[in-house]
Amino acid sequence: MPDEVLSHRLGLVPIHADPRLFEFADGEPTDYNTVVFELRGRCSVKPGISREKPLEDRLENSSVLSSSLKWIPQGSQADSFAENPIRACSSDILLMKLRPGQELDLELHCVKGVGKDHAKWSPVCTRNILVLI
Repeated sequence: MPDEVLSHRLGLVPIHADPRLFEFADGEPTDYNTVVFELRGRCSVKPGISREKPLEDRLENSSVLSSSLKWIPQGSQADSFAENPIRACSSDILLMKLRPGQELDLELHCVKGVGKDHAKWSPVCTRNILVLI
């Protein structure tokens, strides 16, 4: 999958975080304006599975889902969001399909913005939103 397509798909993942608790990004990332996630995945063939079975049954970790997004607290975020950790709104969003030998190792940064500043923040509701960039 081209980087641009994966980037677009990641940018569409809704993030469960109260945008009122974040400031608008204006330069340097801080724990008050940026949320960091990591995404790692590696596909491999399950040992001992017959080649007669369908390919999907023989692969391990072939689908990378939004549940694979791991929030990396920055600064005081761990304390601020201890009761309600930041995460993807839904855990079953398919982000990418992998094949044996393929892997992902990404660091993702979410920032708050409005559609007036850039189309990536185009509103789908009336609230400010966080977007992975």
